[in-house]
Amino acid sequence: MDAIDLVLLVTFIFLIIIYYASYRRKYWARKKIISLKPGNIIMGSTGDIFLKKLSLYNYHAKMYEQLAPHKYGGYYNFFTPVLVVRDPDIIKTIFTKDFNYFMDRGQPLDEKNPLSQNLFNLKGEKWRILRAKLTPTFTSGKIKIMFNLMKECTTELIEMIDTSVEKEEIEVKEMMARYTTDVISSCVFGLQSNSQKDPDSIFRQMGRKAFNQTTRRSVVAIIAMVIPKFREIFKISFFEKDVQDFFTSLVSKTIKYREDNGVERNDFLDLLIALKKQEVLTHNSASGEICHVEFTDNLLTAQCFVFFSAGFETSSGTLSFALYELAKHPEMQEKLFDEISETLEQNNGSFNYECLQQMPYLDQVVCETLRMYPLLPSLVRICNENYQLDEHTVIDKNTRVVIPVKGLHYDPSYYENPTEFNPENFSKEARAKRHHFTYLPFGEGPRICIGLRFGLMQVKLGLATILRNYSVSLSPKMSSSLEYKLLAFVPTPKDGIWLKFKKRSA
Repeated sequence: MDAIDLVLLVTFIFLIIIYYASYRRKYWARKKIISLKPGNIIMGSTGDIFLKKLSLYNYHAKMYEQLAPHKYGGYYNFFTPVLVVRDPDIIKTIFTKDFNYFMDRGQPLDEKNPLSQNLFNLKGEKWRILRAKLTPTFTSGKIKIMFNLMKECTTELIEMIDTSVEKEEIEVKEMMARYTTDVISSCVFGLQSNSQKDPDSIFRQMGRKAFNQTTRRSVVAIIAMVIPKFREIFKISFFEKDVQDFFTSLVSKTIKYREDNGVERNDFLDLLIALKKQEVLTHNSASGEICHVEFTDNLLTAQCFVFFSAGFETSSGTLSFALYELAKHPEMQEKLFDEISETLEQNNGSFNYECLQQMPYLDQVVCETLRMYPLLPSLVRICNENYQLDEHTVIDKNTRVVIPVKGLHYDPSYYENPTEFNPENFSKEARAKRHHFTYLPFGEGPRICIGLRFGLMQVKLGLATILRNYSVSLSPKMSSSLEYKLLAFVPTPKDGIWLKFKKRSA
């Protein structure tokens, strides 16, 4: 091929790409749906992320604002049209009444990857069966049984802070991650991870690796945005091989030890072992058919991993942000301290499961933290059949639908002065006036976070224990607003959260 032929070929390919991109960019116009301007012909509406003008965490919240006052609208993720839903009534229908059309999250699956087949990623009837079988682990009764294990970890939490309190300031995100790692290790695996005593324990090392924003992970995330099926097609894991190997080996050894020694703890892993002994799980599908799922070692390992990783990262983040806001608002901190003190007086100076349920201001503080700092800034669903959204609009099969959680949480129509931390947003009176589906930190409907009760309990117990013993204030290096790492999927402060701790008098 001579130079002229090569130039012609390259030109032809380029023109085909431009034509294809141009055609795809008219998708929403053809459906007569309002959409954001495509922007760059290749990157579509996602250019601000790649040009580092906007963090991934704030990406869909910005779109929520730009599409106001419309109930829904579209944008382009490179060549792919995506629907953004803003209206709480439509969101409610998608998550509940018409859930069967929007069951899947569209996460990549790899049958050979031991960590891929977790409850968060699973699709269709396989998800439905496993969800039904795992739900009994997280009833109020089971959480109550785990409470004492959590409480043991708070004793070490105070010891950890005591050894650090002489420092001018403490980075609380890492400290809270060490606490929640110990809680999850104990309640899920029945093991002592000793992360609070040893910041370099193997559990904490693997936890950091699972969420650190590495160059490899950023590249994979960017390519996956361009080609949504990229990871699925090329079997690329989001997690490093040593993380996968560690959890696979850990689960295998722990199960063998329990079976060989007749150990029963009535915890999450015991339930998984019982399911494994059944070999094949059965469940009635939505259509009434009986479905079967083989409960493999990989399936078991994946559930352990997702509860470990999601459990420690989300809860440590919520604890850190709650402490940050309370440090900024000492009057709220003292109001919560008064409630804690009064509760302890009525319960012989000790926390128990029931008393934490009877602390309304603690609940308001945690809920407001989750409003301002939702751990998942948006929720994604895949439309699995053509769906009549309203009298004007049909959502095509396989369309990606985004619910911008952070956008809803910061909408002044629902929350007055939404950038200000205000626990009164979650008083009984305020909740009663507001649409239920304007607050979605855990999702909603059948796919709501299965570990919701567990996560809230370890956050409330940790926060109450800390404030019982210490007052917190901002370090001089902290600003009144946080900047987030650009390509982090969960809210990750760029420079950490640094606070001062002062021991309260007995």
